[in-house]
Amino acid sequence: VPLRAAVPRIVWDADRGVLDALAQLDPHTQRAAARWLARRAFEIAGLADLDWVHPALAAMDRGDPLPEPFTAPAAVYPLVLPDGRRSPTAASPGQPRHRPSFAVPTIFRATNADPGEAVTLTYRSAVATFHDRRDELVTELRERYLS
Repeated sequence: VPLRAAVPRIVWDADRGVLDALAQLDPHTQRAAARWLARRAFEIAGLADLDWVHPALAAMDRGDPLPEPFTAPAAVYPLVLPDGRRSPTAASPGQPRHRPSFAVPTIFRATNADPGEAVTLTYRSAVATFHDRRDELVTELRERYLS
């Protein structure tokens, strides 16, 4: 999938420099950046420290298959939506409750077989998760991987 085709116009227009820089990274660094982006999305969504999420993030970091319930996004969404039986009891200060559902795709996208697609698609979902705090994400990403 060409980079431009994988990214909605609004994200492409706002983040072309970042996306071009991500595309220039070597595959190992693209994979590391995708995993970092997914982890940051789960952190900002208030999901990273949940006992049933931690094993999935650890498996992603090792490059292992994701454990239950992370076998498919459809299995995870009901658990993070406000009426899900495992949804967080409270959002972090200043965070809307919808953030967890925006974070879910990041872990699946970070494990995409193609490192370039993984980092591009994970970035797209992470930006949506961070929403009005996206500049924070971009700054951290630049400092960690694009400097």
